[in-house]
Amino acid sequence: MNRTASEKSPGTGAVMTAMLLGSLALGLAYNKSSPLGVHALEPPATASSSLPPARRTGYFNETLSLTFEGAASPTVSGSASPPNGVTIPGLTWPEVKTLLAKNQIVLVDARATQYYQAGAIPGAVSLPAPTFNSAIAAFTTQYVTNTPLVIYCSSPQCPLSHNVAEALITRYGYGNVKLMPGGYQEYTLAENKGAPK
Repeated sequence: MNRTASEKSPGTGAVMTAMLLGSLALGLAYNKSSPLGVHALEPPATASSSLPPARRTGYFNETLSLTFEGAASPTVSGSASPPNGVTIPGLTWPEVKTLLAKNQIVLVDARATQYYQAGAIPGAVSLPAPTFNSAIAAFTTQYVTNTPLVIYCSSPQCPLSHNVAEALITRYGYGNVKLMPGGYQEYTLAENKGAPK
């Protein structure tokens, strides 16, 4: 008498289902806990951050600088306008690189600390938007309000540089603040592809 595989082992289907569900649960847990995972755009509410939250919906992975939404990418050069309308001049990576080489600016990384530690533009200082209120006292002690600053985050879609720049201008009186809207993504693409330096 010939029996099919499922008839020979009645528990095989249940074991396979349990393995699938267990794998799915582990994958979701890893995604949620890893900075490399895909996370909702709305940042978690923290008591230490008073910067306005991102006003986009969808999902992103900051490490890869991907955004899944319908908006077109803003231009890399020119001016950038955060949500409340404060206009902040923008610079490209080649412009920033020249100023940085001449020590004419302080380059500020607005990304979360774990991203800065994983890789940042050489010479950049960290002023993470997610922990801005706890980091700003040390920053204002080290850099006076007429210091020329250029702020960047991960990519053109990342709002963190806008938020930090706006706070530095409106709440802390910094008068010479610019953005590098292309962010870390623009830097890595230019430096890794052998673009004109």
